[in-house]
Order: sequence, then structure tokens, then C-alpha cells
Amino acid sequence: MIEGSSGSVWRISPPSRQEVIKELLGSPVELTLRLAWTFQRDLGKGGTVEHTFGKHSIDLEPGNPVRAELASLLIGNRTEPVLVPNMFPSYMRAPNGAEAKPVSQLYKDDEGDYQNITLSLMSDRSPNSSGNQEWWDIAIANCDPAACSVLPMVIFNDKVSPPSLGFLAGYG
Repeated sequence: MIEGSSGSVWRISPPSRQEVIKELLGSPVELTLRLAWTFQRDLGKGGTVEHTFGKHSIDLEPGNPVRAELASLLIGNRTEPVLVPNMFPSYMRAPNGAEAKPVSQLYKDDEGDYQNITLSLMSDRSPNSSGNQEWWDIAIANCDPAACSVLPMVIFNDKVSPPSLGFLAGYG
């Protein structure tokens, strides 16, 4: 299970934020929304690559309502989460190499079967914090918050034997 709140604070300058809002609302070209993931392995257990990574992107065409809803979040006119369809792959394969990919065999409609998510822009305006800090929160859409406080993901790992048993693993 993966926590939906970002582990990083989202830092953006006011001019850059205004530019993002302008692009979301008025750009005649498609914009890309990207979800990236990184898995970390214990190299002491026989892995050859410590970090494996991947990403899934969707293009938001001009006129897509997600664009206007994200802009409203950034402006501060919206507090409810933005629904983003087909964004979250629930089944991942993290092989021994550097790239982790969704398991396409488990999706009938390829990326059309990825889970819908909601995006929220969270903020901490408490007097104890140094300024306004913001971060993104991802949740599975239409899921009871009590049951979905984390993002469910099944990860298939390649079995890697420890280096001390390498001579045995080569014989099956």
C-alpha cells in the first residue's frame, strides 16, 4: 500500500504558478499530466539495480474539463478534488532492471482500465510553518476514505537469489 500524500512539498514561484494557470486555461495545445513512481530495492538481497522507476502520462486536450478544474485548484476557487480518469495502474512489474512497468496482460483495455484518481492540492497555513506549504494528494476515485487511505498497488518482483546462493540459482 502506498500513501496518497506526496512526500515532497510542491514549490512553485508565483509567476510560474500564473503561467501554469494560463497554460491550463488558454493554451491551444495539449498538456501532459504525468504520474511517476520509483521503487527501491535492498541490493544486499541480490538485486543489481537499487532504484527502478516508471511513469504514466495522459494528454489533456484543449477544452478538457480537467484542465479548468486543475486551474481552479491553483487559483484557489476550488477545494473539492479533481477527477482524473484512467491514471493509476494497480498492477506493476518491477523486474531486476531499472524500469518498472504496468502489467499490460492484466488490463483488458490497456490504459483504459487504469483506476480513476482524484487530485487535491493540500496546504499548511499554520502559524508554526514557514510560509504557505503545498503538496499534492492522490486518492482512488469513488472510494470510501476510511477504506482507501492508501493507494492499493500489486507489485510483481523478479525473484533474485542472494549472491551467496548464486551458484545454486544457476541450476534452477
